[in-house]
Amino acid sequence: MTKQQREAVAGMLRASPFDPAGDLREQRPLFDKMMTAVPVPADVVTTSGQLGGVPVIYVDIPGTTTDGVILYFHGGFFAIGSAATSVGLAADLARQARMQVVTVDYRLAPEHPYPAAPHDAMTAYQALLDGGQDVTRVALAGESAGANLAVVTLAAIGRAGLPQPTSAVLMSPWADLAGTGDSLKTKADVDPVITADAVRVRARDYLGGADACDPAVSPGYASLAGLPPLLIQAGSHEVLLDDAIRLAARAANDDVAVTLDVVSGVPHVFQGFAGILDEGQAALTRAGSRGREHAGDRGGTDGGSADARGGAGDNHRAARAGPAPLIPALRLRRRLRPRARGGREADQAERAELPSTLEILNPAAAQDKDPVADLDAGRNEMRTAENVATDPVVVAIAPGGAKGTRTHHPVKRTLKLTIPSDWVPGGRGDARSGPGRRQGCRPAGRGVRMGSRSHRPGLAGS
Repeated sequence: MTKQQREAVAGMLRASPFDPAGDLREQRPLFDKMMTAVPVPADVVTTSGQLGGVPVIYVDIPGTTTDGVILYFHGGFFAIGSAATSVGLAADLARQARMQVVTVDYRLAPEHPYPAAPHDAMTAYQALLDGGQDVTRVALAGESAGANLAVVTLAAIGRAGLPQPTSAVLMSPWADLAGTGDSLKTKADVDPVITADAVRVRARDYLGGADACDPAVSPGYASLAGLPPLLIQAGSHEVLLDDAIRLAARAANDDVAVTLDVVSGVPHVFQGFAGILDEGQAALTRAGSRGREHAGDRGGTDGGSADARGGAGDNHRAARAGPAPLIPALRLRRRLRPRARGGREADQAERAELPSTLEILNPAAAQDKDPVADLDAGRNEMRTAENVATDPVVVAIAPGGAKGTRTHHPVKRTLKLTIPSDWVPGGRGDARSGPGRRQGCRPAGRGVRMGSRSHRPGLAGS
């Protein structure tokens, strides 16, 4: 995976006239042109249709896709893009997952602000099941705002008492419309396209007067208990990096099986550049593998082996000189302490507790040079400090072997992830900084459901 590829992608994005904070009358056609500039591979078949009256596009690759379905939600800050503009990325995911992808053309803001998009997403899911689709062969996926929509839809599915899909793939999720993440500032110089101004402008368009702290629009503040396994992917060169990390921590806090997959040196929704960026292709391969794992791969219609079909997924890309190195991916697991009944101290203790285990999926890629002490190398277990609610927390992976990987090479270096105190799930952020913290946003505690107006985070009595 070359530095030249990453620089080329960043340069292309910086040179683009597309401005996500600009006038939508100008930016929408620019975005459409940018997203459809590269034709999809010739073997991809698209069919327009509807699910419950919501326009969709079915994306198939004959001889590769199976009876599994990925319901897909495109990105574009809820105001830009369409099912048609997402076909390229949806097709790449379909190829790697060996599943049909149905990309949803939900209504856009500001013409149709919240809750139009979540309503369309839920309608499409309900219609998919009503049409006889086996829910054990269904997954959700989305990028940016579409990843937000995927999480919101999972919560709505739970509230409606419907069966959950098997898993969800979330690419660069926009999970905090209040814009409280420090990465909006710390990553501003390296993000080639997204700005804090764009986040603010497009959030205002979508909210239409709704509270940015409402878990129904900002799932980073929600209780995610009961959701299926999540794969969250993000690039280290994007201003929404904190959204991905916080969402993963929130999910782990709520006992959701979650994998946080952060790729170094790549931008927002870098998977969309899989044709020219090795990191994008590798991430899609991992996402497709996760979909097959949870949806119970039954093999392709061509009867070929999984390995053979997986290799065929790269046929539309240029041949590589050699195998691409692995990308570090972290699986967060929650270990809960028994909570005492009542009392403020018990509540604060639970809020302060972080996920205590990080499992290395690709340990050969860990390259941090600084050793981390006070770790149990055998179990890769973090010893949580007592003052994590007020001080920065370092979540670390110790050297040594790790399960969940196909390589037998030991970790030779330590991979570290620093989490500021305001990322602690349910914890108290620094009220002196950050627009969301000034508004009183904080993650919902256990039992607070997404969309619960009477228990909105930050309100008295919540």
